[in-house]
Amino acid sequence: MPEHDRGYRLLFSHASMVEALLRAFVREEWVDQIDFASLEKVGASFVGPGLRDRHGDGIWKLSWNGGAVYLLLEFQSTSYRFMALRLLTYVALFYEDQIRNKELTSEGKLPPVLLLVLYNGNRPWTAPRELDALIAPAPGSLGRTRPRLRYLVVDERRVDPGELDGVSDLMAILVRIETARSPEDLVRLAESLPSTVPQEQPDLRRAFAAWLSQVLRRSFPSFSVPHLNELEEIAMLEENLIAWRKRKEREDQAKGMQRALLRILERRFGPLPRTARRKVEAIRSTEKLNQLADRLLAASSLRDLGLME
Repeated sequence: MPEHDRGYRLLFSHASMVEALLRAFVREEWVDQIDFASLEKVGASFVGPGLRDRHGDGIWKLSWNGGAVYLLLEFQSTSYRFMALRLLTYVALFYEDQIRNKELTSEGKLPPVLLLVLYNGNRPWTAPRELDALIAPAPGSLGRTRPRLRYLVVDERRVDPGELDGVSDLMAILVRIETARSPEDLVRLAESLPSTVPQEQPDLRRAFAAWLSQVLRRSFPSFSVPHLNELEEIAMLEENLIAWRKRKEREDQAKGMQRALLRILERRFGPLPRTARRKVEAIRSTEKLNQLADRLLAASSLRDLGLME
């Protein structure tokens, strides 16, 4: 399971996050009529054809208008062209469970299901949001037998910042952290988490801490990130950021020196053999690069510099 999925499954196993998601991005009148105090998590694992297990990312039962509607969540970090078909499979298996468990409406019907994909990929979501778009045109009455399904997508990196004003702090801070463009921005946003996530929800606070560790590792792999167990540990990120920035400055300085030395070597000795170029690029220490530059003043060949056998 991708790390993205694990982090989001943990976060959205909490009713307060599901409420925040719906209120932020499903701005329809019926959402205001949901009894969020009665949110109930439902198993999202099904047995499909051939006794194969199929696992959705999360299903929640919502009390609405005296009955029930269901929310089926999927978490994606890449745009999957056939997502509509995958969701059709999950809905069909879910409905089979409803029939088997005799959980139909008072009229003997299946309950409505809202399908929502929470997407945090770098590229825009391009997959068709309707199943109909995946099926070839059909003549006459055959066209009327085509299955219909539509799902919603929350494309976090394409959310207008203005849309986050006035929405739940939990959902707003999640999207802003996911879309942070630098470690400095991310750490600054992270510092507001301890005061944003309610103290009376310690499990949710730990889930946010674990998820934040994942975001940092995924978004800025060269940034040394400790695993955070508690939101109170976020304070140490500032120290890590300072150390990371100093290390990155040294690395950038060394790369600049490498490029300058390679240009000088080529002007002095002509096109460089691949072996010599690799030896220069392997030197990461500014001190050793300076020593090479000093030797270059008196060297008459690449062999004198130790760059050739």
